[in-house]
Amino acid sequence: MGKGMKAENTKSGSLAIVMSLLVGIAMPVVAAPKFADSVAVDAALSWISRRGRFACPESYSNETYRYVADRIAETGVRHVRDRMKWAEVAPARAEWKPGRYLANAEMLKARGIAVSSTFHDAPDYALPRKKLPRDLAATFLFCKRLAETFGDRMEMWEFWNEEDIGFTNEGAWEFAAAFKAASLGFRAGGFRGVVAPGALCRSDRGAYENTLYRNGCAGYADVMNFHVYSPPSAYGKVLGELRSFMSGFGIGERAIVVTECGTNQEGDCDEDGVMPGFKRHSPSQEAVQEEFIVKSQILMRMEGVARNYFFAFGAYNERNGRKDWGIMRRDGTMKPAAAALGRLIAEVGDGILAGEVETTDKKVRAFRFDMSDGGTKVAYWRRTELDDGNGIVRTWPWSDMGTSSSIRLENGDVFDVVARRRAQYALLPAPARVKTHPRDIGRFGAEPRSGEDASIVLRADFDKGRYVLGGNKSTLNLKGEGIDLVLEAWNLGAAEKRGRIAFDGRGKATGLPEGEFLIPPLEKAAFRVRYEIGGETDPLISFAGYFGGLKATPFVVPVFSEAKYYAECDEVKCAAGEVGRWTLNSSTSSNDCTWDEAEGAVRMSFEWKGRKDVWFFPRYELDLPRESMDEAMLLAFRVKSRQDKVENDYKSARVYFKGKGGSRQYMCSAPTHDWETKYIEISDDVRKMGVTSIEFGGHPKGHTVDFWIKDIRIFKRKGDKQ
Repeated sequence: MGKGMKAENTKSGSLAIVMSLLVGIAMPVVAAPKFADSVAVDAALSWISRRGRFACPESYSNETYRYVADRIAETGVRHVRDRMKWAEVAPARAEWKPGRYLANAEMLKARGIAVSSTFHDAPDYALPRKKLPRDLAATFLFCKRLAETFGDRMEMWEFWNEEDIGFTNEGAWEFAAAFKAASLGFRAGGFRGVVAPGALCRSDRGAYENTLYRNGCAGYADVMNFHVYSPPSAYGKVLGELRSFMSGFGIGERAIVVTECGTNQEGDCDEDGVMPGFKRHSPSQEAVQEEFIVKSQILMRMEGVARNYFFAFGAYNERNGRKDWGIMRRDGTMKPAAAALGRLIAEVGDGILAGEVETTDKKVRAFRFDMSDGGTKVAYWRRTELDDGNGIVRTWPWSDMGTSSSIRLENGDVFDVVARRRAQYALLPAPARVKTHPRDIGRFGAEPRSGEDASIVLRADFDKGRYVLGGNKSTLNLKGEGIDLVLEAWNLGAAEKRGRIAFDGRGKATGLPEGEFLIPPLEKAAFRVRYEIGGETDPLISFAGYFGGLKATPFVVPVFSEAKYYAECDEVKCAAGEVGRWTLNSSTSSNDCTWDEAEGAVRMSFEWKGRKDVWFFPRYELDLPRESMDEAMLLAFRVKSRQDKVENDYKSARVYFKGKGGSRQYMCSAPTHDWETKYIEISDDVRKMGVTSIEFGGHPKGHTVDFWIKDIRIFKRKGDKQ
């Protein structure tokens, strides 16, 4: 993508992509690019391949980056993802130290490898309240200089990483403002490649993403950036949900890049590695990884993913060393997955994926590639639990039974194969009959922003102590009927701008200037504003800017207020801090429940070893009749969690009400790394069922979980004083 694309990609689709980036407009993809253009690896080279992280051969004189770059080049991969740190590259406004990041990008370019990079930190001078930069000019200037310094060594710049989980603590609207500033900075620095928002990683589309894109992020992004660690059997569902979400914001045809695609199907490791504290894959686990890397690349391309970065290339462990991600071992040798990736590119990288073909045995999958020399090849394999399951895959490299099948050709003939777990390849005498075509990879490039001034970016600081974040950082939960804020209008353009700001939300805002005002370039105008909720059932903070006859992109903050419940209800504070009122209801006996003095909450710890049915729903026994749900209108509670997975993600989260009348469940957003208040509006059937206990929990994806809960409150209709 962008200038990093290889000149030999002269198919019309590749040319359309390149041209769309060069002229800065979106163009439809006419034909799919060569398959090798969709194959990529997340190397995180500058971070995980530093000296001391693995045994570098003496012939490389401990030049670990060069060693790993050479191993990547040997596979034929031409697209790599890296990482950097803002505070390291520009520790002060006047300092610039691109150092190893620039050197590594140059080294990869010299090997014909294009780079995407990201950062997810902000130095003190960028004024982060928690993690995200609040100084949008500093963000703009840093990204501008990155673009100027790295030039065509980069094919894609990403701003942040997995902002929908623990890599941010702020509201989605805050990320949207910072991303807009970063995107504008990259473009101001002359970058003509792909600008991507930080990758979303929650497989369930939720409120965070909706708030993010209600704030106009689509107009600043050239692609949708996503992370997938689901098994291949879930790719269709996960990417289908993502496309449905995208369509709701008018970007259903936008290209998707998966900047991290990995697997948990081989399970955690038990074998000791060559370095203390790091476990390593067994031979059977390496075989699962080898199987996955090829299948995932082809199946992701079938789902229309424009580029799929396998996580990870270098030696890297997580989960206290038990999870081995890399396809390079810590002794510097390569796992079988590296050879499998190299063969995939060598066999069909020069071709275009035409689709999945018909086979006589449904246990065999085969995919047709139309090669540039006019021939036709197939990649084929035997279906296994890796293809069709969602749990741990157990296999042994010395036991791989073959399955005989025939591939149907367009001329009516058949071509016989013996398929195994590992992908194999064959040159066909005639094209195979395609039964399922791959999804189109969509369009690169943000849609033209007609009537908008993208250089004006609105953001706000809300008064501390008057709100908490809810719905996975998607809503502002007010503690009263209103809140004070400082609204900022940033001019990230090259000339001064004159304009005005109007409130177009639901409720009332006072304190905005009545007329127009000036903003110099790379400066801001700030106003103290008071927001009050009105009689609406769905309050909303929303401001619009109008400058030079053009409208600024939106600033939108969904609001939830407890005020109406305080006015209409009595608040009953439950005795949630009493450890004895909790029962550790879970699928493991390895659990514990204690009072955490530092957090002021009950803390529950769970551990699963080798189990597939991973769930926990600790049960709180209501103190009846004081905590009766008979007249309840709202349940509020605060939760957070921590897992042995960086993502701290869940398959689902639920609250169960249980009583004499049965059981009722409510889906809710999963707990994150930070405290959040969750709200459940109580339905009439719950009020009537004689609730005696409530269960809070979900299905985590990790193997160990710490779960904290506090401040459980029941809002009852006034007059029901027990």
